[in-house]
Amino acid sequence: MKTKLAKQLLKNIIEPIFGDDESAAEEIFNELQFFAEYKYDHYEMYAPGRHFLEHLYIWLKQFEEIDRATALNFVCKNLIFFSRNEFELLARVLYWDIVRSLQLDLASKITEIPRYKVNKIAQHDVFSDVERSSLFIGMSDGARIDFFRRHHQSISNEQVLLSYHVDQLKCNEMVTKLESDCREGDRFRIVFLMDDFCASGSTLIRVKEETGVISGTLKQLENKTFPQKEIKDGKEILVEPTLLNCLLSTDCKVYLCPLLATQKAVDHIESHVHKLDSLLKDIKVKPVSVLDDNLHFSDNTSPIGALCKKYYQKRMGDKHTKDVTFGYKQCGLPVVLHHNTPNNSLYILWNRLATEPNAGNLSFEPLFKRIERHKSNRED
Repeated sequence: MKTKLAKQLLKNIIEPIFGDDESAAEEIFNELQFFAEYKYDHYEMYAPGRHFLEHLYIWLKQFEEIDRATALNFVCKNLIFFSRNEFELLARVLYWDIVRSLQLDLASKITEIPRYKVNKIAQHDVFSDVERSSLFIGMSDGARIDFFRRHHQSISNEQVLLSYHVDQLKCNEMVTKLESDCREGDRFRIVFLMDDFCASGSTLIRVKEETGVISGTLKQLENKTFPQKEIKDGKEILVEPTLLNCLLSTDCKVYLCPLLATQKAVDHIESHVHKLDSLLKDIKVKPVSVLDDNLHFSDNTSPIGALCKKYYQKRMGDKHTKDVTFGYKQCGLPVVLHHNTPNNSLYILWNRLATEPNAGNLSFEPLFKRIERHKSNRED
């Protein structure tokens, strides 16, 4: 669809919403056009050459006329879109407001220099050791850890793991370099687990309902081992050193640092980490930014909540998400991230499991199509 045609068609939908008030319709259209150029057109899941206003026209058109004002008002007043530049800004804030502060705290404790004497602490050799013995681990592919490392020169490549899916050779190399730069026998004494967005916290840690077993990426990190055979007393035995034991000191401090989080996610993580078996059970959660609890729509008492209830189809959920009437875990968020839309957001923004008519159900096209981490094979 050509951009000029899309704009005209969109105007044809917006103008009837405002009736005779042409100035209000024109004001809303100009506002949408501005935000499309400033942010929404840069949504990275859009196909090449496709723009926000085209998607908005298709999205609004599928609602009944009586519901279009509600949908449009939601986009204009409630939608929160985080751009790439904003996430990169959060990554900078993470370093200067959280990482640097915690490093100074630790150095102050070791040297017994009062914490307010920042310059004196920063110039001490102990602070240099604390900086060097800080480890940064990416917990997802959206953690911005590559940008984070490039823009803070005090961090070396030997302090960064883009993922915890690494081999023992890499870990041994990191330890060897750390000992060379500091002292023999040194291990990392402060760890920052980096993530982009925590909406419910269940990806990081959760309890399986059917078994009561702890799972999630924090448990996977804790369980990461390097199985190998060794000869002991003339017998071949299997040993499984863990990644954490290889890299971390016994008194290591661990911090989980999502760039963005909800308070619900923070509370969930803090109430579950004690069930872990390693140093991770003492994790402190340090989000860079926390979304206001009042932002979510998790019932049908609001106009947009009622609209979500009205247009929801059972096939929009799958075995991984279950019912997503108000998003995964019923978080009801109005959030879109530039690289993908969280499934914790309202399904009308992201769900693409109903884009074709099926068994009497009408098709439904999302405004910001999401690419799922888990693929569903269900066809119903």
